[in-house]
Amino acid sequence: MGIEELIPEESQVKYPGVEKCPVVLLLDTSGSMWGEPIQELMKGVESLVSAIEEDPKARQSVEIAIVTFGEGVQVLQDFAPVEDVKLKELLPKGTTPMGKAIKEALDMIEYRKMLLRGQGAQYYRPWLVLITDGEPTDMEPGSAMWEEVRERLMDAENRKKVITWAFGTESANFEKLKMLFPKGRVFRLTDYEKGFQSMFTWLSSSLKMVSSSMPGDKVKVENPASLDGIEIEL
Repeated sequence: MGIEELIPEESQVKYPGVEKCPVVLLLDTSGSMWGEPIQELMKGVESLVSAIEEDPKARQSVEIAIVTFGEGVQVLQDFAPVEDVKLKELLPKGTTPMGKAIKEALDMIEYRKMLLRGQGAQYYRPWLVLITDGEPTDMEPGSAMWEEVRERLMDAENRKKVITWAFGTESANFEKLKMLFPKGRVFRLTDYEKGFQSMFTWLSSSLKMVSSSMPGDKVKVENPASLDGIEIEL
């Protein structure tokens, strides 16, 4: 009996001969996202999936997971190639449990890497992309939860386990976001429609660039803020 027969079908890696780039989208679906923000966010996610699917290499390389945080934390989509991503309506409600969502995303990434290794698949450093219009309501600077989340993010970056990005609308608490995300990859979206559209266009083009490289390479992706290149190690 081969190892593939021991692994549940839903966990088996599709296109195992292609290097994988796992990406977790951490989406704020708290009550304040109601209306235009949530609509433009959904359009952005849809455009990302469509753009990746049109690229012959990226569509086999990029694996997308979607985690929402609003009232509670929900895994809307586990890691899957874009052709298997099932987009669900985002329903904003409640508070902003950002800390729990980040922990969930980091746990998912570690589990996915374990599955990929177990099936002999190579992978790039996973991406964690957070989008919010506010601030965490389940932790404050100095609290046990805050310190745990911050230390895990810092460790993941320093040990090259994950590449983290955070995007906030004008109403987001950028002071707290910059405290949480250690590499300074925190960016402001100044307009819902243009901001989300530009951000997801940047994300799709960056992931296409990554999927055309090799794990361990250093590449320059476009800086979403200044258009200067940001060098990242894959």
